[in-house]
Amino acid sequence: MNSTPNAIKRDEKTGDPLFIDRRELRLRYEIPVKDIYPFFDGLREGRVLASKCKICLALYFPPQGSCPTCRKSDMDWVELGPTAKLLAVTKVYIKPQSFAEEEDYILGVGEFPEGVKALARLLFEGSRMPKIGTQMRIAVTKDSGENPLYVFVPTEPGSNEPAP
Repeated sequence: MNSTPNAIKRDEKTGDPLFIDRRELRLRYEIPVKDIYPFFDGLREGRVLASKCKICLALYFPPQGSCPTCRKSDMDWVELGPTAKLLAVTKVYIKPQSFAEEEDYILGVGEFPEGVKALARLLFEGSRMPKIGTQMRIAVTKDSGENPLYVFVPTEPGSNEPAP
């Protein structure tokens, strides 16, 4: 008899048996943020900050505690925005477990004049998604747990047209 339990399948590359666990796996991360703590202070103050290397002048968002380019830890802080050009937009229907109870939401990638890009939720009026090229303003709001987070909103409410 050559049957295997439902929880076992063969690896496509090696043919080795793999156990497929059907249980939910919840992970909780504790990430040290001492070197980028000014970013969180900025959010609480309503500002979105990027880190900038004082040596090679590279700008990073999300912020970095040390420069990946020159490997120095002499970093400074730069406030982003207030506007960004919308480069990509998508509606999220199938959400990660941690967001499963939330309504479908819209994410966008915006590029700031400083050259860095950010992924953030889009908040806008009406049912028409903002178009690629729309000027967005970065804003700080709070989630349901009262934690500050950054979002994009159109620079002109109700404006879902691309910027010139």
